[in-house]
Amino acid sequence: MNKLSLKFLLFIGLLIGAHRLCLWLQPFGPLLKDQSFSQQIVDRDGKLLRLSLADDEIYRLKTDLAEISPLIVKGTLLFEDRYFFYHFGVNPLSLVRAVWLTYVKKSRRVGASTITMQLARKLYGQSTRSIKGKLWQIVTAFYLEFFYSKKDILEAYLNIAPYGYNIEGVGAATRIFFDEEPNQVTLLQALTLSVIPQSPYQRTRHISQRKMANSNLKKVRNQLFQAWLESEPKWQAKQSQFHLEFEMRPPFDLPFLTPHLSTHLLLHEPGGRIQTTVDSAVQSVFESLTAQYVESGKKVGLKNASVLLVDTHTMEALSYVGSAQFSNPEILGQVNGLEARRSPGSALKPFVFGMAIDQGIIHPQSMLKDAPTPFGTYTPDNFDNKFAGPLSATDALVLSRNIPALNLETQLEEPGLYSLLNKVGIPLNPDSEHYGLSIVLGSAEVTMKELLELYAALNNEGVWQEIKTYTHQTGKSDGFSILSKEASFLVLEMLRQNTQPEMERLNPLRIRPQSVAWKTGTSVGYRDAWAIAVFDHYALGVWVGNFSGKGNTEFVGRKAAGPLLFQLIEAFAKVKSVEFKTPDPPLSYNLTSLDFCSRSGHLPNDHCPHRQKGWFIPGVSPISRCDIHRKIKVDSVTGMQVCPRFEGETKQLVFEYWPSDILKIFKEAGMGRKQPPTVHPKCQGVAYGDVAPKILSPKQGIQYNLRSLGTGSEQIPLVATADADIRSLTWFVNNVRLGDTTIDQPMLWTAVAGNHQLRVVDDQGRSTEIQFQVKRID
Repeated sequence: MNKLSLKFLLFIGLLIGAHRLCLWLQPFGPLLKDQSFSQQIVDRDGKLLRLSLADDEIYRLKTDLAEISPLIVKGTLLFEDRYFFYHFGVNPLSLVRAVWLTYVKKSRRVGASTITMQLARKLYGQSTRSIKGKLWQIVTAFYLEFFYSKKDILEAYLNIAPYGYNIEGVGAATRIFFDEEPNQVTLLQALTLSVIPQSPYQRTRHISQRKMANSNLKKVRNQLFQAWLESEPKWQAKQSQFHLEFEMRPPFDLPFLTPHLSTHLLLHEPGGRIQTTVDSAVQSVFESLTAQYVESGKKVGLKNASVLLVDTHTMEALSYVGSAQFSNPEILGQVNGLEARRSPGSALKPFVFGMAIDQGIIHPQSMLKDAPTPFGTYTPDNFDNKFAGPLSATDALVLSRNIPALNLETQLEEPGLYSLLNKVGIPLNPDSEHYGLSIVLGSAEVTMKELLELYAALNNEGVWQEIKTYTHQTGKSDGFSILSKEASFLVLEMLRQNTQPEMERLNPLRIRPQSVAWKTGTSVGYRDAWAIAVFDHYALGVWVGNFSGKGNTEFVGRKAAGPLLFQLIEAFAKVKSVEFKTPDPPLSYNLTSLDFCSRSGHLPNDHCPHRQKGWFIPGVSPISRCDIHRKIKVDSVTGMQVCPRFEGETKQLVFEYWPSDILKIFKEAGMGRKQPPTVHPKCQGVAYGDVAPKILSPKQGIQYNLRSLGTGSEQIPLVATADADIRSLTWFVNNVRLGDTTIDQPMLWTAVAGNHQLRVVDDQGRSTEIQFQVKRID
């Protein structure tokens, strides 16, 4: 071997080495680094919801070669450049043939462009109609082949090849024409696409005219199929398909589904393909029902609604309805109501009750008071401006009574409602006093997403997690506990007692009673009506209102949002399998079922005729024996209560003994209670029984500050509750008798600075005393 040959071989070796190094380093970056691409939004099953335009107004989807069907790859190579893997950018035989026919014989113009040459023309905007332009295209093709691999070149070509209209690349073409992923096409579809880039306008113009494939497209495609059969004879059975007609969708018929979510994702999430968690079948039903409901409510001023459905097992949003009609400007339809901050009204009350259960303040049967109650300078009212009197915690929650909920909030140790909302990331004023107790009634605004995350936690053993709207979404947290699993179960059990709303003009519901735990909320000024439900392993939220914030007395949670909520639940059950059940707690839960007195909420005594089953948490829930129902002796002649020393004929009867403050609440609520008989004169002043009076004001151990004389502040009201058979109380301060009062009247005492002993004695001689201090300050 001579020296010249060695130099040549060395040169070839260096050239190959440099080529391999370039392929590895890619010194000029990816081939499509300067190309912009479309984004596609798909549902949980891959169905297209939305396809955006690239920056240059072209539909172009970034698609890896591995994501493209081998049928498309092979068909394209067979039609465009069957020797692609054997040349270095230019096919010499094709080039010679093209020059001979075009310039020598001048019979017809024949191209000789390889896929690499076509890519060069597209990437660099080359004009190749002149000899100079063609030569520059050839040089550029050599450049591409030297610095990039065949895979890179083929992938780039299949991403920017023209497919008619403003469509480039097989990813966009398969999505638009066939509504398929590029790896899911049939052979007929693959070969149809393979022949389009050679003459994109001529071979796609029929699509906009709603016609079947034109003769030019069918002829060329069928010729390609015959060439295909030469190397793939096993596909002969598909011959009949190539005589069938089929439609191709034009780009102006692309879907525009789940508009609020898809718009949000296009604006805020990167990536060519975003798979949402939405179930298109459910979404379609919910959108239709919501629009119909709002339309039917126009006569009462109902203008808009938003709906969110979540699978609490996965925390994935299955339906996402931001407004009743996205395209309606009259209702500001493009506003996303699910992300808007609104007052939740009473919809946060369940979490006050849940925390009160966890802190051992109540259990579901505990008796609470719904009566006029001042909280400092704040004197709240109920929604209906009425008071229900004493009622169970369950009824207080279901009937959404304000006073019991506020009372519970004042008794909560940390965390209270403010701390809970802060913990789950709801933006709040850093000063909790900004809200005060009104936070229980909805003064802290939330989004539907935030509210539904809280309710979903009730179905997930008290563990809060963020709602996901698309796959691979990274949340703020893996989840953390906001309530115990026992309290969460009990809150849902309480909410299941909420009866379904009256739904006139609607088909009767087939939802099993007490299988849906639900709560409503109405904001101040009737601006927002809410209804939230938890059933099976789903959480559903409905908001009804007006995006302008204008109030309407029709916007009441139960009346405006409740019917739509149950319509949606019933419709959902027709689309998906839903189990409507009233579940028992798992055996692992620290819960015990007991008989409770339905009147007092305590364990029944032997004389209690009103009993019901209920759950409580051993070691946590407050539990005591009921002393409301008592069997007493009465004089057979007068019917008056007698003491043990009474001589005469007697009989035993059971009466309800309510404390005086409760009797007063019953009276104010219009719920009269039969009082026990008065004490026989022969027994008055005789102390018996163990229910002594209870001093409510002043408080034990409290220091009272008196600022100055003459303001009236020197008088301290002395208030106590007493047993049901007590008619009067006698008051003593430092063993000095002040006087008598009836049980519903306070004694006003002119305070004196110093330490004091206060004692109250009922008319049966039972007494209670406390210590308190009065200090005079300037």
